[in-house]
Amino acid sequence: MSVEITDPAMMEGAPPPAAPRDEPAASSGARPLDAAGVVPGAGGPPSAGSGRSLRLVLPVLLASSAMALHWIVNVPHGDVQVNAKDQGAKGDAKSKPKPKRPPKKGFEPRPAGELDASWARFETVAFDAEPMKSAWARPHQSLLNKAITYARAQAFEGAPEEPRITVDAVECRTIRCRFVLRGPFAHEVELLSDTLSKLEVDGSSAWRSYKTAKVQPPKPDQPASDTYLEVMVAFREDNLEAEDFRVPDDDADAPRDGEAPPADDTPDDG
Repeated sequence: MSVEITDPAMMEGAPPPAAPRDEPAASSGARPLDAAGVVPGAGGPPSAGSGRSLRLVLPVLLASSAMALHWIVNVPHGDVQVNAKDQGAKGDAKSKPKPKRPPKKGFEPRPAGELDASWARFETVAFDAEPMKSAWARPHQSLLNKAITYARAQAFEGAPEEPRITVDAVECRTIRCRFVLRGPFAHEVELLSDTLSKLEVDGSSAWRSYKTAKVQPPKPDQPASDTYLEVMVAFREDNLEAEDFRVPDDDADAPRDGEAPPADDTPDDG
């Protein structure tokens, strides 16, 4: 029995083709699908974790972009000119400290001629009618207080008790000053006034004028039994120095021990 071969491949000696199978080919590279019909990792919808990361990164990216835009638009390119007056400016422009204001000058002492003219003008005028020159009055009121304090220390040096004397109503005008010495003991008030009247500066009296007068209590609530001595003075010259105040020794002309008293040059009547 003879078999006739009609297939050209078989006629050339090739092996017969394998029978077809229903299994898919493993070499095609296909990946299994998930329940949603999408291949995992193949461009499907993003997971919840990736969305959270995007929300955290996005504000940082926006802030960085805003800063970069601000730098490009507002920051000038090249060298920046620094003004020496700018706060915190550094470099060659050195800021100089502000000059200090000179201290206010006190009262300018008046020349002797002007002082004499003022005294001649107001010597006989009532004290309350004398105009007030504030530039002179303030420093000389302070000088007068220092003079009284110095005279008080000299008058009552070594006293067993502190004198009960007060100074009231100190006031200075243009060339004169006025005040009231008050105390319960008249002899204390008179001693202080007497010592103050002898005050000297550089060997000469500190006063151009020194006048006293007993007065009634300046205030209604002050005791009438106290002694009230009103003192009106005029300094010899303007701006005397309190450090130069001196009270001369009353015994300066008295003979020392072993010395004869000064001769009496008064001629005899006979």
